[in-house]
Amino acid sequence: MREILVTDLVEGLLGPRNGLNEEVEGSPLKEYVVGVLSPVQSEKTEDELGVRDSKLVGDSRTYEGDDDDSDIAANTLLSPALDPQKRPSSMGLSFDAKFADSPGIDICATWARYIKNDGTSKWMRHLRHAIIRGDGNNTVWLGSDGNVTDEAAAEVSIHTTMRRSGDRSLISVYLVNRIKIGGDRPIPDEHIFQPQLRIVCHDGTEIVPKPEIPEEGNYEEKEFETAYSDKESLGRGHMTSVIWKKIDPEILHDVDEIDYPDCMHKPGFSWRDGADENISPEDRKKFSEPDIRTEFIPMYSVPAPDVETWGGNPAPHNLDPAHYAELYDPDELRDALEPFDSAYGKWVEDLRQKKVRHEDVKSDLVKKAEEIHERIKKGIEFLCQNEDARLSFCFASRAIYQQAQWEKHKEPFKLRPFQLGFVLLSVESTLCRESADRKKCDLLWVPTGTGKTEAYLFLVAMTAAYRRLRALKNERSGDGVAVISRYTLRLLAIQQFRRTLSLITAMEFLRVDGLENGGRVGWRPLKFEGGGDFLWGTTRFSVGLWAGTKVTPNKLGEGWNSKENKSIPGALAILKNSQDNKYDPAQILNCPACKTILSVPHEYGPKGDVTLHHMIQISSNTKNVTDVLSEEKINISIPNITLNSIKVKVNRNDVFTLSVEIKSTEPFNSNRVKDLCNQIKIGAKNQQVNFEYLAPESRPGYFFKYSGKKEPDDFEIYCPNPNCPLKVRWAAGSPYGNCNGRGPCPEQLTDSIGGISSPDHNMFVDANPIFELDVNISDRIPIPAFSVDEQIYAQIPTMVVATVDKFARLPFQEKSAHLFGNVDRYHCVDGYSRHYDEEQTSKRRKSNPYIDISYKPSPPNLIIQDELHLLDGALGSMVGIYEAAIDHLSSHQSGQIKYVASTATIRRAEDHVKALFARELTIFPPKGLPAGNRFFVNERDIVSPLNDRVPGRLYVGICAPG
Repeated sequence: MREILVTDLVEGLLGPRNGLNEEVEGSPLKEYVVGVLSPVQSEKTEDELGVRDSKLVGDSRTYEGDDDDSDIAANTLLSPALDPQKRPSSMGLSFDAKFADSPGIDICATWARYIKNDGTSKWMRHLRHAIIRGDGNNTVWLGSDGNVTDEAAAEVSIHTTMRRSGDRSLISVYLVNRIKIGGDRPIPDEHIFQPQLRIVCHDGTEIVPKPEIPEEGNYEEKEFETAYSDKESLGRGHMTSVIWKKIDPEILHDVDEIDYPDCMHKPGFSWRDGADENISPEDRKKFSEPDIRTEFIPMYSVPAPDVETWGGNPAPHNLDPAHYAELYDPDELRDALEPFDSAYGKWVEDLRQKKVRHEDVKSDLVKKAEEIHERIKKGIEFLCQNEDARLSFCFASRAIYQQAQWEKHKEPFKLRPFQLGFVLLSVESTLCRESADRKKCDLLWVPTGTGKTEAYLFLVAMTAAYRRLRALKNERSGDGVAVISRYTLRLLAIQQFRRTLSLITAMEFLRVDGLENGGRVGWRPLKFEGGGDFLWGTTRFSVGLWAGTKVTPNKLGEGWNSKENKSIPGALAILKNSQDNKYDPAQILNCPACKTILSVPHEYGPKGDVTLHHMIQISSNTKNVTDVLSEEKINISIPNITLNSIKVKVNRNDVFTLSVEIKSTEPFNSNRVKDLCNQIKIGAKNQQVNFEYLAPESRPGYFFKYSGKKEPDDFEIYCPNPNCPLKVRWAAGSPYGNCNGRGPCPEQLTDSIGGISSPDHNMFVDANPIFELDVNISDRIPIPAFSVDEQIYAQIPTMVVATVDKFARLPFQEKSAHLFGNVDRYHCVDGYSRHYDEEQTSKRRKSNPYIDISYKPSPPNLIIQDELHLLDGALGSMVGIYEAAIDHLSSHQSGQIKYVASTATIRRAEDHVKALFARELTIFPPKGLPAGNRFFVNERDIVSPLNDRVPGRLYVGICAPG
């Protein structure tokens, strides 16, 4: 379906959608988002417009005329600095051409304007074209008819520069919107749409790759040239991309590969503007197959990387995480990991034998690969010799396996070799604070979508498990934040929070393993004979989303906006009233284990066959509940929704699970769910059965917590599905228990349940009364997620998923210090705090007691910085300012915090890491020689034919300007 997808994208983003002379309803600026040039203000100088030298990056050649100051203006490329508030005014391309006597090219420029029809809201497309000869440094001014005119009457200008060096020239061509604006701001019909430059070389002129970088050239460019010497790049776009004949999708190279021939006549696969009747048949034929052209939405089929091999050799056959989970015996573990060591060593030796131009670069690359090899060896040895590390490795493997089981992959889930390789590289420096490699930031460099998240989540599970084991040896709980994971974009943070929750839930599932069937509590490998009950402690594994009010409310209760002089609803009010609020605390939409719906969004909810589970409490009934609550006796009337079945299952006493199966022909939202629930409730009442929903109708997985008051203090998340894998016995502890459904009762606190004592001296928390089997035992595992700032400060979760800008709150929100272990007391309702928190102290001091805790939780062990390449510019500067404070707050007497990062591109990565984290950089997998023998990627994985491409980043499909 790729042909259909691409043509739809091109028509939707670039246009035109409906032919050469289409009419657009409404402003074309709202219709098309790429390939739009705003007019240049004529009074601005080229310097103000962002003129810069047109040399390609890394080009260190000397050109004829470089010393002639009078020639500078003619030999420049107009390329406006990126301003998110403004559209560019120019576009163009640069390429190298080899020639016999002198370089010569023909240029076909096409562009369009949309002019509003009088008295209507429609805009008509008017196509322009011009064909000019390029044989030197010149500027051509073109009018609306495409003919040469003077500067004052020009609609566009085309600039050509040719900078000669021996028998080749660097040729640059660019087009500029020269329309004069009539007011303070340009209007839609003063913009240029769908501009394109198509270049055909004269006989004797040939487009060639840029020359090799000399020995005295830029080192990073030499490094990339060495690693990607077999990848041809024939040009570079400026504010656009470039396509050349060999890879042009408009030139049909293999008809057999086309699944949908009709798409070949649409934008993306054909030169639609070439059908303009004003272009002669000869010119149409000539420029239909240009040597090189610009393209705002380029297409290039990039094969996916081969992630199933290790160092170019077959990976070990058994990569099942369940297999590694049982390798507690050190000899068995060493035998299982040795093939990784051997295969990697062979790959390093192959690098050493490669013949390349830049021997100094090769030597450095080989040295870096050898350092990684030594660290992998060290990691294997560390796991085999350190029992706690080995047990943590087994636990993490089992958690990854458990998570995968819930995901129900079509194929049996297996670890990818590079994921395990990254773990082996980083494990010793991540777990051991005294490690010499702790001062290094380990950067995972893989294309998007290949599994880097799973790789560092493996490290997360190991870090949290190891922290617990070490703490329990001193009869401590290992509570506090173990890992901070940071993202630059809020949407990405929410997505990764949900992915992380799946692993954390699996870890919590393993923590209470055995409590259901009376065995030893806490999962362990079969060959592990030590450890008592609650092997992983009584403190729950949990994760918090720290992203602020742009995503979720900061407070549970009501807040106040002093600027707007109005109250701000808190999380509890939003949940209780099911308010349509853009700051929604219900960020977990589905159960991580069974995918049951926990919350229905206010819009864009599920559709098709859907099952909703609600916990209900029967207040009075005169008939059999099961008979009354059935689809035959309950009538609903909601457009596009059909009621398939209603089932009722006893949970305990007067608490039931109401399961409703519906079919919705369109996505339904929270309001429609509330209508459905209300109609079912009315139907039951008509049958003399009264019941109440125990969670908000549109948030069936969100349940309130009470501490003996009428109004809730907090909320928890449970899966209401009676068949969920999480419906197993659960218990957890904290320094002073935690109230749920009753007031603070210090005399009722206990550090044992069913004859099992807490190994970390925690007091067991109250179970939610709705799911209570005993005061401290629940019939199911609560989903361990916190989405409100106050929850995070009070509970101090095992892991925090945050946006980088959130750390700007550190100087202003004193409770953010809790994330770094800066607490000294605990309250059975309010959780962790410190004596400095005076406001909370005075509020709770008289009625509800605090206890001073005997030790502070340890600061975080690990910081994960995802999408490192996005920390650039102003954002990178802001992060760098706070990083010194974060590093200090996370430091420990025995060592610094560990940094791990991930990225899809490594250009300037070393500079980023040194500037931001004051760390050395280890890139994994290391750069190879050449790309065909990269560590785990096949020989066709990475190409760089398009604009400003970064070798090492995998591009697929769309590359918009800027």
